[in-house]
Amino acid sequence: MLRNVGRSGVPQTNYIFVVDVDMMCNGNLYSSFLGLAQGLNLFANSNDKKVFVVPAFETVQKLSPSLSKKELLDLWNSGTVQPFYYQACWKCQKHLDYEAWKSYHSSDSSNLQIAYSIDWQDPWEPFYIAPNHVPLYDERFKQYGFNRISQVCETHIAGYDFAVLSNAFLVHHGFKTKEGFHSAKDEENNRNRGIFRTFKKELKLKYPQSTRQC
Repeated sequence: MLRNVGRSGVPQTNYIFVVDVDMMCNGNLYSSFLGLAQGLNLFANSNDKKVFVVPAFETVQKLSPSLSKKELLDLWNSGTVQPFYYQACWKCQKHLDYEAWKSYHSSDSSNLQIAYSIDWQDPWEPFYIAPNHVPLYDERFKQYGFNRISQVCETHIAGYDFAVLSNAFLVHHGFKTKEGFHSAKDEENNRNRGIFRTFKKELKLKYPQSTRQC
């Protein structure tokens, strides 16, 4: 619900970036995305249906927002940084293809580019910069589970494509583990799983022309 409240406060903006409160993006992401958007003429096409995925990571130490991709990769290679949810739910993140992102080198590392495009697959839960007309979050999903995946699922069904950004990233301070969740997590997750089954049936009625599934 609060994600929707946040979006309602910026109705005139072209693009939004909804992230969890405990995550940090690289410091120049705002300015570099504006440059990319202007270069691709995104602001002139209000109906564009592309979202821009920002790879997410976890770290055992507090990092500065000025961290560069090269510095992030060095920390990854040393074991102090790992892909987001690597231990907690790797299937929820691995579809991004972190190795492809790691090996992507642009001619100008200071500029933001589209590294590659990727078809969405269940249960991938990417974080992304999106046009402000992407679907809202379904507020039936309370507490833990299926609140982000349901919105990503509808975004996919609604016809949006996913492009991974080259020099952008998010960092969560601390490694997430399966043992680190609250005691009611499984109960909440199971309840929301039932809502998600209903939600997917509703999407077939809401988007009858879509050939996509989730």
